[in-house]
This record gives sequence, C-alpha cells and structure tokens, in this order.
Amino acid sequence: MKVLIIRFSSMGDIFQCLEVPRSIKLKYPQAEIHWLTKTEFSDIVKTNNFIDKVWSFNRNKGLDGLMYYFKIIKNEKYDLIYDAHNNLRSNLLKLPLRLLTKTKFITRSKNRIRRFLFFKFKRRNLLPVPFRGMESFLEPLKGLGIRQQSFEAHPLDLPVPKSLEKYSNIDQSYCIAPGASFKLKRWPVDYWQKYVLNNPDITFYIIGGPLDTFCKDIFSVAPDRCVNLAGKLTWVETMWLINQSKLLIANDTGALHIADFLGKHCLGLMGPSAFGYPSRPKSKALSKDLSCQPCSKDGRHNCSNKVYQKCLQDLTPEVVTFSTNAIEEEMA
Repeated sequence: MKVLIIRFSSMGDIFQCLEVPRSIKLKYPQAEIHWLTKTEFSDIVKTNNFIDKVWSFNRNKGLDGLMYYFKIIKNEKYDLIYDAHNNLRSNLLKLPLRLLTKTKFITRSKNRIRRFLFFKFKRRNLLPVPFRGMESFLEPLKGLGIRQQSFEAHPLDLPVPKSLEKYSNIDQSYCIAPGASFKLKRWPVDYWQKYVLNNPDITFYIIGGPLDTFCKDIFSVAPDRCVNLAGKLTWVETMWLINQSKLLIANDTGALHIADFLGKHCLGLMGPSAFGYPSRPKSKALSKDLSCQPCSKDGRHNCSNKVYQKCLQDLTPEVVTFSTNAIEEEMA
C-alpha cells in the first residue's frame, strides 16, 4: 500500500499528526508512506523514520505549485491519500485527482458546524472534552483497521546539535516554553519568574521563537540557572533538546506537542484553547473547570471572563510546583 499524508501546517498539528505514519505501519508493515508539507516544516517531518519520502510544498508558488504537485501525485499512483489538513489548498489539489485517478481518499473533518456551536452556544456535548489532537488525527483511519495510537515513546535518532554541544546537564534540567502564538494562551511572565525562583535546585532551558522577547525577563531572575535559547534554535534542534531534557513545562503550543509526540514527561498549562490537550500517559495537563473555558480554537479571541485570563491566572506557580513535584515522584 502506497500512502500520501497531506498536512501543511501548523507546528502543533504537525506533531499531533506525526503519530499517523507509525500507526499505519504497525497495521501495514509493508506500507510506503509519503508526506506533503510546507517547506518550512519538511525538516521536522523528515525526522520521522516511519516516513519514506517527504515532499516540500512552497506556498509562494500558488496555483503553479498545486499543479506541480498534482502531476507528481498523479504519477506516484498512491493507493490512499489521507488529507489531514482539509483546507482550500488541499481540497483544490484533491479535486482533479478524484476525477482522474482511482485513488482512495480519506479526509479529516474539521467539524466546523459543531465547533461553532461548541464555542458560540456552549454545546459542550458536541466535541470530546478534553479534545486530544493526536487521537483526532487517527480517528478517520478506523476504516483501515487502525483503532488506537501506540503509547510507546516515539524513536528519535538525531546527532547532538552543534549549538548545544557545550551544555552537559540537559538530562537533569527542565525545558520551559513560555511562548504561544496568541497572548491569551500564555501563562503570565511573573508566574514563570516566581516558579523559577521557587525551584532553586533546577536548571531551566528556555525555548521559544525570535518574537518571544519576554523570555529574557524570566532568564533575568536566575541567570546562573537559566539558559535563554529563545529564537536561537531550529525546530529540529528544539526537538533534540526536549528529547534530552528531564521535563518540559509549556503552554498549549508546539513544544508541548513535541514532548507528547516523543513520549517525554511534560506538563501543559491549558488556558482558553480547546484542541491542544496531549495524549500520552507521561503527558499531564493542568486546567481550571470554568464555565467560559474553553473559549476559542487557538486563543486568538478576547477574554470573556471579568478576571482577565482567569483560566491561567488560577494556575498559580504553587499549583505548578506541586504538579511538577508529583511528576518527579512518578519518574523516581
């Protein structure tokens, strides 16, 4: 069986979907699996040793790019195309393929009407709560006999990045990811600062993107125990660092889904968003049971609570310390 998986972005969804190739090969060991993604994510997808070929899509090429990949996909003669993205781009790509090939198609539903009712009218029975993205990417494959994900740690065989060679204590340190695509999803900076100060025996590696300039404020409270790597690592280097670290603490963001994908111990600080809950047994999630929560798909909307960001404000540094201590006991 020759399979193409289409998932262009985003970072969190890429990692939640990366369990799919292993699940397919556990059921069909001889399957050949290809993946089509945006160029900026292709190096990440290539780290998955259950994927045989990665196609890099340059979104700047527009319709010309779609035509180029239409020809490639048509010539590859796939037995199955799994559209795990289901957006305008992937649907335009599939349309002529449906007409001109005998390929079987599976499309992951985005449940747009249910999502609208879920958020707008609080119809909480319409979607799973908590919603675990990794499981949602496997759900459409039940027709292939793929019933559930593997809970084993996902293998990752990468060399030590040159940028991290000088650090020798990563395996006894915590990674923290204070950033998130939208501010409403971010645990307050002063909470991060207090958490670092409340745990004086731990070294922290701070990860994030180049726009996460507030990470320097966390670093500043304990510069002897913090390493600020925000904006300094590629995503593949970040994968290696998380894989080597003792524990990751993160908002609902890409770093959390890296740890979950790899089967690492991690703690997710879950605020307004609905779809970022981790799946594996070593992955824990903290959240408050508020009537307004969750209030959005990804945290881009305004806070509706009279106490701004109450869902995260109530997750105090003391609560997080208690949770990480419990994880430490579990690891002992």
